[in-house]
Parts: sequence; structure tokens; C-alpha cells
Amino acid sequence: MNNYQKINPKTPQNITQRKAYLIGGGIASLSAAAYLIKDAHMPGENIHILEQLDVSGGSMDGAGSAEAGYTARGGREIEAHF
Repeated sequence: MNNYQKINPKTPQNITQRKAYLIGGGIASLSAAAYLIKDAHMPGENIHILEQLDVSGGSMDGAGSAEAGYTARGGREIEAHF
């Protein structure tokens, strides 16, 4: 067990009545939601991720298959020198 797994933060007062609204469905919001659940003990149903697009994931919204190939909106990471 690593050090992070040994940490058990105190539950904030009234955490079950609090709500979180995260703007954008990218990696930052998804990570924030995970930490709110794990560290702040916030119920998952109290976390709302607001995303403008039909797909969450931000620039990590790649799609496709091994047979047909993949596409990603964050195409800057798929240049030849990478």
C-alpha cells in the first residue's frame, strides 16, 4: 500500500448536502470528481459535470478502432515527431 492509500481525510461538515458543478468534461473535471468522491467523501450524485459537446473527455475524446484507425480532436499530439 502506498502512502496516498493510507491517507483518510476527515469528512467535511455537511458534505452530503453540498453540490459541485464542474465546467467541461475534460480530464481536469473528471479528476476533480474522483478526488471529491475519494478525499472529500462527497456522494457521486452531488457532482455535476457540465459539458457543451455530446462527448466527454475534452481533447482526449479519441474514437475509432484498430481496423479503421483512430481520430482525436487533440490532433496536435498525433504529429509525426511524437
